[in-house]
Amino acid sequence: MYARPDGRDPFHHDIPPTEPELARWRTWATTVFIPNIQAMRDVVVTKADLLIEEEMPSALIQLCAHVAGYEITAAQWANGNYEEHLSLIPFPGRELREYTRDRFSHLKSEQARLLGRQRGRSNRRR
Repeated sequence: MYARPDGRDPFHHDIPPTEPELARWRTWATTVFIPNIQAMRDVVVTKADLLIEEEMPSALIQLCAHVAGYEITAAQWANGNYEEHLSLIPFPGRELREYTRDRFSHLKSEQARLLGRQRGRSNRRR
């Protein structure tokens, strides 16, 4: 809905966004995008104890920083300041996809390994 007829978003185009495009972006961002990325951040923060790594992975740190940047931008919008329209930190889409794909594969392998052991143990008891 916020893309231009050529399919590109107004922020990655040769022609800068118009005021109506910026207004549409703010509506989409505050209604859909920001709540979604906040939910992603909240999962990272509240479930960090489930991470395999001993330190927070950079893709997840970037996600949290991206969300914080948008929260500041949205707060400025709420005060009538429309100078900025994006987070200062870009969304780490590629990094998050790679990270989640890798960790999900690792989790499923570990799950299969553990289930195999459990089945083996229960079969020995019979």
